[in-house]
Amino acid sequence: MPASVSTKLTTIYELQTILDGFCHALIARDFTLPEAEVWIKAGGAFSGNISYRANDEYQQKFHYDYDLQELLETMSNYIHGLPSPQQVLKENFLQSLSDLIAKGKDIGLEINYINPLLETMKHLSENILSAPKD
Repeated sequence: MPASVSTKLTTIYELQTILDGFCHALIARDFTLPEAEVWIKAGGAFSGNISYRANDEYQQKFHYDYDLQELLETMSNYIHGLPSPQQVLKENFLQSLSDLIAKGKDIGLEINYINPLLETMKHLSENILSAPKD
């Protein structure tokens, strides 16, 4: 979380600096075309949006709060909690491999073909779980 999120905002320029920091944080984590926006509505409600591309897929997350500081902290936590695009690719690959193995079992592939795939999947899963996050 940018250090400035924890301080009370006094100007629109400080808010712009925080939103720019959110975009820089996304870029540093290999996301592309990041955008961070905050809307101030009558009645004291705030809305925020974070959008970006990860592995050529558009992603967007809306946030809502009556407290601007809480909204910004929620947005910051969301950004820093995202798995990296590389991690998502690895997880998607493992899911595809798992689906392929299940499909092979469903169509009656012999165990001699399935067991090597299961072993490979087990090793890949262990490696991904123990690998440092990007």
